[in-house]
Amino acid sequence: MNVELNFPELCVSFVIGLALGGFFFGGLWYTIRLIQSSRRPYLVALTSFFLRLSVLGAAFYGIVNVMNWPAVISSVAGIIAVKIVFASRVRPRRTREKRTDESYPG
Repeated sequence: MNVELNFPELCVSFVIGLALGGFFFGGLWYTIRLIQSSRRPYLVALTSFFLRLSVLGAAFYGIVNVMNWPAVISSVAGIIAVKIVFASRVRPRRTREKRTDESYPG
């Protein structure tokens, strides 16, 4: 099995991975927001999970059939890059208030 590394193909698959990651983690963020006001949060969570997983599965199936395995790894790198960005932006801010607890030693 001879796999040729094609730079433009790797760049395109990385951008596809960025888009897929944005869809997946953006959908997760939207789902968490939607669950808070939903009457059936379990239904919202399950529907969102299977929808996001189906889109990712179909996209990876297409990438594997059209491109080669290095392109799949490149698209996974794009998804991981989006995850890192989302995790850094969504992280709750720390408060700098001093604790007034008597049990707190500091």
